[in-house]
Amino acid sequence: MPLENIHHSYLSLIKNGSSQELRAVANDTAAGTLTEAISIYTNNTKERLVATLEAAFPVCKQVVGNDCFRAMAEEYALRHPSDDKSLYHYGARFSQFTDLIIKTNDEFYNVAYLPDLALFEWKMHLSFFQKDRKAFDFGRFANLEKSQLSKIVFTLSPDIYLLETEFPAAIIWELHEINEPFKKAIIEKGKGYYLIERPLYKPTFTHLKQHEFDALTKIEEGFTFENLLLSFSDFESLVTEFLKNGWVNGFKNGSETR
Repeated sequence: MPLENIHHSYLSLIKNGSSQELRAVANDTAAGTLTEAISIYTNNTKERLVATLEAAFPVCKQVVGNDCFRAMAEEYALRHPSDDKSLYHYGARFSQFTDLIIKTNDEFYNVAYLPDLALFEWKMHLSFFQKDRKAFDFGRFANLEKSQLSKIVFTLSPDIYLLETEFPAAIIWELHEINEPFKKAIIEKGKGYYLIERPLYKPTFTHLKQHEFDALTKIEEGFTFENLLLSFSDFESLVTEFLKNGWVNGFKNGSETR
């Protein structure tokens, strides 16, 4: 059996608890020994996936407690086994998973912000593993013809993630990070606009005004310089600040965008 098929059979075993194909490739035909061996592998896999989620969502774990988070992580691992050799990106659907838990379990009413918090932590996690920034090419930019300038599309630094939340996720995250007493007032709904980045070695975040968030979102969506100037009367001052902060680190011709 090809290695790829064995891999898929193993995923089926983890998710469904059985896989005839996997049993067929086992050298040991003793049922008891085979069952025990498979159990060891599946338990090791589950433990690794749970540990990966604990590392990616440490504040979520603090919020709900160790036992509750482990139960959630085990259920997530059962529903969403990893199909990638690398676990760096395992947990992409954890925010949606927590949202379903919140909506279907009344006992989670006091942590309604958990999906936003999970998404915030996930973006921080992704930012950490992105490539380092490159300097903006001001010389090339200065040599653009006026006709070319209007058609360029700015690009964000690879470690930049934009996030809009219904709850003040960053404040909740920050209070738990520094072990401050958690006040009920801050869990009330309130829009949050954030830019998550890793300028050096550790991810951090910036609170954005909605106006700034909207402009950065348009840049991310591939709006041309001309369209951005039409959309935001102060875009020149905005992009100057974005360049200064290292949030915009490049540009390309509009014809190169999707």
